[in-house]
Amino acid sequence: LMSFRGAPATLCRQLINLREFEPYSYATKSKNEDNIKSKPSKGGEKGARGGSGDDSKEAYRDKRFQTLMKTLTPAEIPDVQRTPEELAEAKQRFKLYSRNKMAEHRAWQKDISRKIELVQLALAALPPHLRAAAEQIDNTPFPANRLVPTTTPPIKGYEAEGKSTRGKGKL
Repeated sequence: LMSFRGAPATLCRQLINLREFEPYSYATKSKNEDNIKSKPSKGGEKGARGGSGDDSKEAYRDKRFQTLMKTLTPAEIPDVQRTPEELAEAKQRFKLYSRNKMAEHRAWQKDISRKIELVQLALAALPPHLRAAAEQIDNTPFPANRLVPTTTPPIKGYEAEGKSTRGKGKL
């Protein structure tokens, strides 16, 4: 299978399965087609779109294929000419940004390491019978009816007495 960079998955699937795609079986009306027959034609008459139907299906597929290819074709990006001074300034800004992001990352790592160290010190300070229970990993799932945190505190009396709340918990 071919992969199209940046193309939505549905368009890729439509493009790959284009030969299997059939147009709608009912008559549709476009801007240019005011007099489409919605009833089946009699005897030797040709269909509303002309031909035996196979030509119109093929034309529809080709039109659909061209639309998909037009959608998947990358847009032209104009070539921007930059002076050496602009390039040097952009390079300096990038280096400054990179340094700041790395400093943030190191500060985060230091904070997490300190928290882990504090947890280990707290566990070491516990008596042996409590330490064994505290070191057990708790894999029980969260209750399904827990209240979801909100940005504002709950308003007392807002919910009617007999009405059930979504979380089934009391406010």
